[in-house]
Amino acid sequence: MQPRFLKIADAVAYSGKSRTALYLAMARGEITARKSGKITLIDRESLDRHLDALPRAEIRIPSAA
Repeated sequence: MQPRFLKIADAVAYSGKSRTALYLAMARGEITARKSGKITLIDRESLDRHLDALPRAEIRIPSAA
């Protein structure tokens, strides 16, 4: 069973995004966070939705010259 909320460092490791990118997404309302004293907790489900909404990567194989 995965925890419902992640500390910032855990959310960074989980998502692969930087702390700054997570804070920007929280400021834009794309990720839900809660405060417990000084600790910021990110709602894992909202983080998953945010990650799922990112555009697909288009990887191109370079043509042989």
